[in-house]
Amino acid sequence: MYAKAHNKKEALERIAEYLRNERGYSEKKIKKFIAESFTEKINR
Repeated sequence: MYAKAHNKKEALERIAEYLRNERGYSEKKIKKFIAESFTEKINR
């Protein structure tokens, strides 16, 4: 997936939109996916 974004908030909104529309994720699952993505970087 490639989406042009001008800032972090817009990037997160586009990722959430993709997960919602293309993968059928619920809002709860989207939040968990994004949170896990950030915690992986912190734990490294």
